Amino acid sequence: MHELTTGFYKIGVSKKPNRRKRTLQSQKPDIKLLFNKQFPKKMAFSFERRLHRLFNDKRMRGEWFSLSNEDLNQFFTNVDSWSNG
Repeated sequence: MHELTTGFYKIGVSKKPNRRKRTLQSQKPDIKLLFNKQFPKKMAFSFERRLHRLFNDKRMRGEWFSLSNEDLNQFFTNVDSWSNG
């Protein structure tokens, strides 16, 4: 998810991402869901941990990260690579 006001991105796992988006929008109305892909539960949590470690130096708070366009490209490249390999 992308919070337009701050420019931060949330990297997290949710069983119901659209519900999670609505919950977050009640607190921060300027949130967009950018990526939603289903993975088996263990794989999803593994990806989440790997992405949090990869971008740890960009972490602003909790699961919110300040990512550049290059970081976003790396995010999608890694998720694609991990899910296919």
